[in-house]
Amino acid sequence: MFSKEARTLITDLLKVIADVYRIPIAIYEMKSDGTVEQIAKADKGAFPSHCQRLWEVVSGEESCTQDMNLRARNCFNSGNSAVQLCHAGMTTELYPIKRDGKTVAVLQYGAYVPAEEQNHNPRLQRHQTAMTKLAAMAATRDHIKELLISPDCLVPGEQRHWLSQTLPFLLELVLNNYVRHQEQQRRVRRGAIHDVQVHLQAALALSENLIEDLITVKPNIGEATSEARQMLAMIEQASTITFNLTLGTYLPRDYRFNSFTIGQFIHHATDLCQPVAKEKQIEFVVNLSGGDFYPDNGRVRIEASEIHLQQAFNNLIHNAVKYSYRTPQRHHGGDLVNRFVTIDGKVLDNGYQVVIRNYGVGIEPDEIEKIFEEGYQSRLTKKEHRTGSGLGLFSAKQIIEAHKGTIKAHSRPVGSSMDDVRPHLTDFTIWLPFKQR
Repeated sequence: MFSKEARTLITDLLKVIADVYRIPIAIYEMKSDGTVEQIAKADKGAFPSHCQRLWEVVSGEESCTQDMNLRARNCFNSGNSAVQLCHAGMTTELYPIKRDGKTVAVLQYGAYVPAEEQNHNPRLQRHQTAMTKLAAMAATRDHIKELLISPDCLVPGEQRHWLSQTLPFLLELVLNNYVRHQEQQRRVRRGAIHDVQVHLQAALALSENLIEDLITVKPNIGEATSEARQMLAMIEQASTITFNLTLGTYLPRDYRFNSFTIGQFIHHATDLCQPVAKEKQIEFVVNLSGGDFYPDNGRVRIEASEIHLQQAFNNLIHNAVKYSYRTPQRHHGGDLVNRFVTIDGKVLDNGYQVVIRNYGVGIEPDEIEKIFEEGYQSRLTKKEHRTGSGLGLFSAKQIIEAHKGTIKAHSRPVGSSMDDVRPHLTDFTIWLPFKQR
């Protein structure tokens, strides 16, 4: 939900409050797989000495993180605020931040001991259990227990009252105002982009009609129509760039499924990217196998929302061309890796699988899942100064998943270093079902 700008704003706000009140604060959001992610937090220095000493024990910091994540997830599920003891006996408070009645984030703050509860039995029992699980030495246990009830951890009632009565509402107000402002900006951009898109589509339609008229009147005007068609491809490329910059906000929300051949989407995308590929001396190698039932190369039919799926393939094939190297290289086996973007397809598991492969700027192993996140730009593309919007793969994944399909990436180095960056063979594997549920 939260953009990079929002996370920066939240982090700055939390840091100010944590510095003033010397109390740790963190914000969580829930991911699509049901796990929670800490998106902003105060510096470690805001935590009391008890917590910092506990982290020095083997697995101490890991156990604290797991405990905090568990409480945040429970708050997401319940939608209710709560005051709880952490696994080591500190008091923490949780507050669900809601928008339109839906919990969009969880605020967790605290790690303190109320001044009147220094020797609270349940607190000391939890602390003892945590020390046992971590197998801390006796001297370490005693030292951390002393820190638990030290003045560093004690918070007077008036400070706790301000925190519980003011902090959650302050953050909720700031976040909701920020999100509302972002939505207003998005609506303004969407209107402007819609006007641009309408004009681009009108130019495409008019140009196509003019070309067909020329061919009808002068059948031998091949060279002129070839240049005109190249101009058409450039106009449609502008349309694709417009889509990437706006995350496809002009596209219809509803997916209307009809039957189309898989080859239609692939060949249209390669035609669209041909001018850029030609400039970089890159060739497309397309092999769409239909198996025993569809021997006529790419005539396999799937149910798809045409405008959406076409945009997804446009993005993927455009990326393959953009991040390909211009010149051939030799990998370790000595074979020449040519300037090809290969697109292979086959029938697989009641659906059709397409693999798009290119040779060039790769993806590092820890980024394989991240590249599908909104706005994410991989490290190697930055080194190559080929940064994009960070939206093309995100939107392609959304569209493919809306078709009940899957998309996966794989990238491996295959050549010698080029300016400290090794060339990679990168695959994007897309699977789409024949029928939509």
